[in-house]
Amino acid sequence: SRSPLVRIAGTLNSSRYISNVLGPVALPYLHGFHNATFQQDNQCKIACCPHCPDPP
Repeated sequence: SRSPLVRIAGTLNSSRYISNVLGPVALPYLHGFHNATFQQDNQCKIACCPHCPDPP
């Protein structure tokens, strides 16, 4: 199945993403699946894991 389309007016920052997309739409949608895992991609490696060493 497909997740609902969310139209965003204006600029989307992290606070608006959480309150307008993640909380009311994405998480309830994922709860409908058994063993679903939310994964956020396209994060800067410094922002997502500053303590991790660089890969070889």
